[in-house]
Order: sequence, then C-alpha cells, then structure tokens
Amino acid sequence: MQGVLGSEKAKADSLGLLSHSYYKYRFLLKETDSFESVLKPVGLFSIGYNGIGEYRDKLRTTGI
Repeated sequence: MQGVLGSEKAKADSLGLLSHSYYKYRFLLKETDSFESVLKPVGLFSIGYNGIGEYRDKLRTTGI
C-alpha cells in the first residue's frame, strides 16, 4: 500500500460466525377462509472479531 509519507504496511484480521435455527412447530394465531396468521420462532446467533494487529512505515526506523 502506498501511503502519504511513503511505503506503509498494515495488517488486519477479521473472523466471523453466523448461525440460525428455527423451531419446527408453528403457532396458529388467526385463521379465516382466505388468510392465515402464524407465528414461527427463529433464533439467530452472531459473533465477530475485527482487529488491526500491525502498522509499519518503512521511512521511520525509530520506535515511537
């Protein structure tokens, strides 16, 4: 990556997990001749991690 001050390097890590599940039965709320209203529970689980691990600038050799 070419930066403003010269050649720079950045390292970024990312990890994610997404899972879903649904209840196999449904609950009938209201039923008419042409319309049916039901409730079916759904569960969703999500976890994520984002991080910048390292940033280096080749022009600067002193550790700040």
